[in-house]
Amino acid sequence: MKKLLFFVFIFYVSFSKAQTNVYHPFPDSNAVWNETYGYLDQSDPYLNWIYNPHIYFIAGDTIISNKHYQRVLSSGYENHVMGNCCYYYSKYVGAIRQDSIHKKVYYCNAYSTDTLLYDFNLQIGDTLPISYINNNNQGKNFVSSIDSILIGTSYRKQYHISNYDVNIDSNYVYLIEGIGSTFGLIYQLTPPFENGNTLNCFGQNNVTLYTNPNGNCDLTLNIKTLNVQNSSFQIFPNPNNGSFTIEPSNSTKQTLQIFDINGKMLLSQPITGKTTIDVTNLAEGVYNLSLLSNEGIINKRLIIVR
Repeated sequence: MKKLLFFVFIFYVSFSKAQTNVYHPFPDSNAVWNETYGYLDQSDPYLNWIYNPHIYFIAGDTIISNKHYQRVLSSGYENHVMGNCCYYYSKYVGAIRQDSIHKKVYYCNAYSTDTLLYDFNLQIGDTLPISYINNNNQGKNFVSSIDSILIGTSYRKQYHISNYDVNIDSNYVYLIEGIGSTFGLIYQLTPPFENGNTLNCFGQNNVTLYTNPNGNCDLTLNIKTLNVQNSSFQIFPNPNNGSFTIEPSNSTKQTLQIFDINGKMLLSQPITGKTTIDVTNLAEGVYNLSLLSNEGIINKRLIIVR
């Protein structure tokens, strides 16, 4: 009897690691994706590879077409050619929306409407649906196997993606619940050729939860950190009729930015201490306000103009 119980226990543990029925949605705050985009520099006679590290991070809530999203910002390097590079930070790239009931994630940016990003309600053999990250290889990518991967302290489903093209190796990319793909948060599911993107690591609340075996994990990239700080500020009145006053908790020089619901910046104004902001040029509606220091975002709020 004891041997039978022991066998059942081992079977249960093995099965629980192989599959999990608990769905893990994307985080809605304090999440960071560390990625690296690499490409073959055609202008270099030696054809060296250029690598641009960058991060994506959740930066507050927003409403787009009456739907609730989390804003996604990015910081990192671009145009890193022949030793020269440009650094950017707090750049709005889009917003993600979750449908946890149907295990789906949607994406919207300045160039797209509400578009499927990930579908985690898939079975082995299923062809990946057309989505923001699967519009170049529609009908070719399919789920070749499913297993589980330990993320933090819990197991999540991992989908192995293969391609029907006979020249493509199987399992060339993975989809992981609550994280995205091993190519990155919003990178196309296309077999790499002379360029490609890699998810190095993923973390939440300054804790690394996933690390690519071949990745170099650094949630801040050793550059200006963009972690949301707990500095507070007051806005009044809110709602307002064309002007409001912002009063930060300190009087250091900062920058106030206002975005519409699609992430378009409408106002960027330096402030020092208590300042009255004129928004009479804005139409009635809800807007995203960010307050930034030299180190990145300090805090975020929604403001209402009536």
